Amino acid sequence: MFYWLSGDDEVASPYYMYFIIFQVPWIVSGFWLLVAPYSSTLSIVLWHLGVFYVAIGIYKVVTTSPGIVPAGWKPPGVSDQQLAADRTQNQSLRQRTYKPYSFCTLCKSWRPRRAHHSVVLGKCVLRMDHYCHWVWNCIGYYNHKTFNNSVWVASICMIHFWFQVCARVYSSLSYFHGIDRIPISTFELAVAIVHVILTGAIALGVATMGVYQFFYVLKNRTSIEGFIMKRHEEAFRDCQIPFQWIFDYGTLNNVKDFYGPVGFLNWFNPFSNKTGNPYDWKCNSIPQEVVTLLEKQEY
Repeated sequence: MFYWLSGDDEVASPYYMYFIIFQVPWIVSGFWLLVAPYSSTLSIVLWHLGVFYVAIGIYKVVTTSPGIVPAGWKPPGVSDQQLAADRTQNQSLRQRTYKPYSFCTLCKSWRPRRAHHSVVLGKCVLRMDHYCHWVWNCIGYYNHKTFNNSVWVASICMIHFWFQVCARVYSSLSYFHGIDRIPISTFELAVAIVHVILTGAIALGVATMGVYQFFYVLKNRTSIEGFIMKRHEEAFRDCQIPFQWIFDYGTLNNVKDFYGPVGFLNWFNPFSNKTGNPYDWKCNSIPQEVVTLLEKQEY
């Protein structure tokens, strides 16, 4: 496990991940104590399937390499003389998204477009989105799909659980349109209040992450590329040219680019990793005047 980390690179703390491991039995036990006795069989089965899906997804995200740029990688078809000239110019840590490759001054190696350096891993990660302390791993090309699916299903399960617990507390403490009061023990009430506060806060955080990731998929950009896109937007605006993100192919094509071919097993199977070529990306053209301005800003 964690085979992509080695030596001094293994500096990330696993304690955030332990918190997630603790949350699963905590929420499941709360569900059976507070929600299951008053839920239908179908609701119980669907909720547990969702929890099982999230557990498998998190395990896959933790144990799957996000995609590390191999040491000594060089862009194909580019001469050593051209690489030497590009390296002389490329002294910034910024990834030049408008170019098919750039030189990482930390790895001392070339990297393809959309790859970024992870300070925690000490390596460049293919189509890196971010380093997630909660899963003790980088989110990159090969595990981003499973990460997003797990976040979205976890959001649905936790929000459903939170509303059910709130309804349980409300119906037990007051009369509502003549409905008989449902008794609740002091212990159950204490557990329910803790869940309303703690689980509600966690559900809000997870759901917020899910919303952000949803729009990132629709726009075909990563969290890191959000900052890069702002520089591109400014350059397009300064050149008085309508902005188009270099990897935006249209909403449906963006989703296909992220998930792969349309199909339930391709998109939602937690056991399948992303396939494709993370070293070669289809790109929209950028006007030369915009490229020139970006280069002036970054050198």
